[in-house]
Amino acid sequence: MSTDKITKTLQRIKNDTSLEDHFFKKLAAASKPLEWLVPLRNAGYFDPAKNPRPKEAPNKKGYYIPHWNILDAFDNMAAKNEKNPNDAVSRMLLEIVDRIISYRENGKRIDNYRTDWKLLETISHFPIEYIGAQHIQFIKDALRPSIGTSLLDHEIGKLFLPKLIREGARDLILGLLDVILHYSKSDGEYIREYISVIDPYYLKEALGKNKKGISEICAIEAANVAINKMREILKEDKSRFNSVWIPAIEDHEQTEFPDEYECQLVHFVRDMLEAADPKGIQPIVKDMLSEEYDIFKRLAYHLINHHYDKLFPLFWSITYNPLNPSTMHELYELFKAHCKMFDETQIRIVLDWIKTQNLYLSNEVKSDPEKKESYQAYYRKEWLLALLDSGNS
Repeated sequence: MSTDKITKTLQRIKNDTSLEDHFFKKLAAASKPLEWLVPLRNAGYFDPAKNPRPKEAPNKKGYYIPHWNILDAFDNMAAKNEKNPNDAVSRMLLEIVDRIISYRENGKRIDNYRTDWKLLETISHFPIEYIGAQHIQFIKDALRPSIGTSLLDHEIGKLFLPKLIREGARDLILGLLDVILHYSKSDGEYIREYISVIDPYYLKEALGKNKKGISEICAIEAANVAINKMREILKEDKSRFNSVWIPAIEDHEQTEFPDEYECQLVHFVRDMLEAADPKGIQPIVKDMLSEEYDIFKRLAYHLINHHYDKLFPLFWSITYNPLNPSTMHELYELFKAHCKMFDETQIRIVLDWIKTQNLYLSNEVKSDPEKKESYQAYYRKEWLLALLDSGNS
């Protein structure tokens, strides 16, 4: 298109908002939008100060978020450049995006979730060498508002994370996981709740659809990101990740709220370490076995069960009696699945655990020898049932 025609078009739309909106809608679907990139930049259309602020809705309480009309066209430019990358164009796109995401007024960013959503979509079209730590920080900043981030939440799992996986961008994947696996704290009347920074539905969707790709690139490192979040939470509140809300490490019908943040963290660690090389996860599982928090022991027992042929020495090296109510499910499943492989010494070790396990008995039961013996026999029988397939007399 000639320079004169471009100049005339920009003059026509300059003071006519409806005409400007119409032009940008056309440009968003144009087959050759990149010829407008430099003229629009030079005319100031990408000035970060133009990012629309939340506005008070007329005749209503609250605010609405205007859409920055040029961003759909801008995204189309990035998409076209993705198909036939040009370094000069890529650098210009990057410069425009970075100016917008770093812009501050009185030290504060403009919290327009529609802008953040479209910018992330645009960044997802960049050649991987033009995506950097500043874009991960942008996502972190954009997720801080408490409302209106669902568009961004969806975009992370739909476009951005898959892009990083396709490109094998290990460090960026781990940086993004550190952001989206983080939490915020909500103090209720009786209890503090830990909730994910992105909508639980979109977190589950992002992790579920991309876990194979993540595990193939950085399974152990990704698991450690989630483990560190768990440790941070447990340091503040030892009651979290309990067996009431997470009754089983594996997917189980008794898990009533699998979308809950704490459950998703545990399942992500499980999925990553199940997919990892068993030799590579030995140090992690060994550490889990000596953790004070039961959730890590439960993960360890589950992973030993899953990788038993490689990890069984870790299990038989523990120096404490592992039998207790909160870890019963994972141990029971491990015994049931592999007792046929237990040798005579290992059977005797388990029998000794069963005999010496520390049972909780009420004062009423303790004071009645007959009831006490009945309760003890019941719990022993429950564990012995897991060993029936061993065939050991």
